[in-house]
Amino acid sequence: MDNYITISNFNKYQHYKLDAASNMIWFKWYTKSISDYKFSRLNCYTRWIYIGLICLATKTENLIPYDLNWILTQITYESNTKELDEAINRLAKEGVILIGDLIMIKAKQDSSSKEPLKNVEEYQTKSLEQKIVVAYKMLKGFNQDDREWDKLNFGRYMKSAKQLSTYFKGDWDTLKKCLISKSEDFNNAHLSWTLETVVKHAPDWKLKHDKKQGG
Repeated sequence: MDNYITISNFNKYQHYKLDAASNMIWFKWYTKSISDYKFSRLNCYTRWIYIGLICLATKTENLIPYDLNWILTQITYESNTKELDEAINRLAKEGVILIGDLIMIKAKQDSSSKEPLKNVEEYQTKSLEQKIVVAYKMLKGFNQDDREWDKLNFGRYMKSAKQLSTYFKGDWDTLKKCLISKSEDFNNAHLSWTLETVVKHAPDWKLKHDKKQGG
């Protein structure tokens, strides 16, 4: 089975989630990264390889083929496969990348996100509709503290949030399950989705959910 490289927590720190519909031409890099303990332990060559891998992640949906010759041609760096392999394994040791087959990578990603909305209660939301938009923001992988995203999108998604709140009769627990379930369905199918998409699929999801609950 083929092995892949994936950047740890990549979507968490970007303005929008990387998926099949994305055309990411730039990525966000925090200035505090230069003093990060893990990053500071890397030599200059390994740091540059890490930057190159991030660039490749934007073009491969964060599933970079573990093909050393191909990686060298893509990042156009004068090196050899031995040095590259050593750098990649050092990055893996520091935990900033994952290496493995698709099943292993998916399992590790799932284990780190068993409660994808566990932090949503920390937000100072005045209404259920606002909580729904915050939950959507988190499920899409946007930085939780990205206020620019809030300015651009919060008002836009309030209508859909109101529709979901009304349809689920203010039942946040069930609504939260619907959001998590549908986000997983869309992401696993590599489909682009928004809160409006959840509104369209909510009735079918609720019907199945109610049948399972005996309702």
